[in-house]
Amino acid sequence: MASASSPLPATESVHPLGAFRYPDFRIFFAGLVLASQSAGMQRFAIGVLAVQLAIRDGTPEHGALYLGLIGLASLAPGFFGGIFGGIAADRFDRRRVIGVARASSAVVGGVLAILTIGGQITILHLVVLAGLQSGLSSFDAPPRFALLPRLVNPAAAFSAMGLGRMTMQSQNLVGPLLGGALVLPLGVGGVLAVCAAMWTASGLGLGVGGAQHADPQRVRPGAVESLRQGFSYAREDTKVGAFLLGTLAVAILVSPYSTLLPAVAHDSLQVGPVELSWLAAAAGVGALLGASLTTMMGAVRRPGAMLVWDLAIVAALLVTFGVQRSLLPTIIVTAAIGCGLMIFNSGSAAVVQTTVPDRLIGRVMGLQVTLTSTGQALGVLILGAGGSIVGVSNVFFVAGGATLVTAVLLARVSSFWLAASDDTVGIPAT
Repeated sequence: MASASSPLPATESVHPLGAFRYPDFRIFFAGLVLASQSAGMQRFAIGVLAVQLAIRDGTPEHGALYLGLIGLASLAPGFFGGIFGGIAADRFDRRRVIGVARASSAVVGGVLAILTIGGQITILHLVVLAGLQSGLSSFDAPPRFALLPRLVNPAAAFSAMGLGRMTMQSQNLVGPLLGGALVLPLGVGGVLAVCAAMWTASGLGLGVGGAQHADPQRVRPGAVESLRQGFSYAREDTKVGAFLLGTLAVAILVSPYSTLLPAVAHDSLQVGPVELSWLAAAAGVGALLGASLTTMMGAVRRPGAMLVWDLAIVAALLVTFGVQRSLLPTIIVTAAIGCGLMIFNSGSAAVVQTTVPDRLIGRVMGLQVTLTSTGQALGVLILGAGGSIVGVSNVFFVAGGATLVTAVLLARVSSFWLAASDDTVGIPAT
C-alpha cells in the first residue's frame, strides 16, 4: 500500500483518474462497483416487493405504508451502524471489517431471496431484513471512507475518494436499471439472489493486496472510551467541528429536497409520475456529476473556500427551486442542486479525511455517517411537515435562507475553510 510519508508532486493530484495507478485501489474499486450496484438493485427489488406484498395481502392501498415502515425500520440500525462501524474501523483491520459487513449483507440478501422465491416472505420479514441491511450499509461506510485514501499515494487521495463517491452514487441510477432489466426474466426473488451473489463477490478481493491491520503496539480502549475519544476530538478540533456542523445542517436543510420531489411534482408543477421520474433522474445525474468533479479537488488551492461558496450557491438554488412552476427549468435546477450537494458532501469529507489522524479517522467518519443519516430523516420530517402547513414552495425559501446562514457560519467558525492548502495533499499517520 502507498506510504503516507512520501507525497508525490502536486501535479499528480490534478488527474481525476490518478488513483487507478495503484493496484490496491483497482482491486478494491472492482469490489466497490459490485457492492454499490448490488445495493441499488436490492433497494429497487425491496420496493417492488413491498408493493407486491400489499397487493397479495388484499390491501393495495397500503403499498406506500409498507414502504414507510421499511424506511422507519432503517433509522435506528443506520444510526448505530455508523457509530460502531467507526469504532471498528479504528480498532481492527479495515479490510476485514468491510469484509464482515459485505458477507453479512450477502446472508441478508440470501435469506430475502429464499423467502421470496419460496413464497414465504411477509411484510414483517421485509421490514426486519431491510433494517438489518441499512445497519450493515452504515457499518460498512466508515471503514470504507477511512481505507480509500490510504490505498494510494497522498497526492492521489482526492482522486480515490471522488471515484469512490462516484461509484456509490451510481447505484441510484444503474442499480434500478439493472434490477428492472432482470425482474421480468428472473422475478423479484431472482434479482435478490443475484444481489446476494454480488455481495459475496464484492468481498473476495478484500484479502488481496496490502492489509490495514491495527497497530499491535497500540493500547485499544473499550468501545465507550473509543466513542468518547472520537467526540472529544471532533469537539476540540475546530475544522472537524465545522465539518460536522456543515454535514448535519446540509443533511437537514438540503438533502430532503430529493425526497420531497413527489410533492413538488404534484403541488407546484402539477405533473404526473412520468415527469416525476425525470426529476428524480435529474437529481441522480447531478449528484454523479458532482462526485466526478470531486476527483479534481486536489488541484484546488483553497478547497475550504470553494466548499463555502458551493454551499452558498446551493442556498440560492434552493430558493430558485421553490419559485419554479415549469417542468424544464425545475429539471435543470434539480440537477444543479444535486451536483452542488454532492460537491459539498464529498469535498468536505475528503478534505477532513486527509487531515484527521489515522487512529481517529474511522470514528470521525462514523460520526459523519450517523449525522448524515439521522439528519436526512429529521430534515424530511421538518421540511415535509412545514410544506404541509405553508406550502412546499415556501418551505424551500426557508431552507435556502438557513443554508446560506450555514455557509456564513462555516466561514466564520474556522479559518480552515478559507485557508489555502499545501502544495501536496497529506494524510496524517498518527
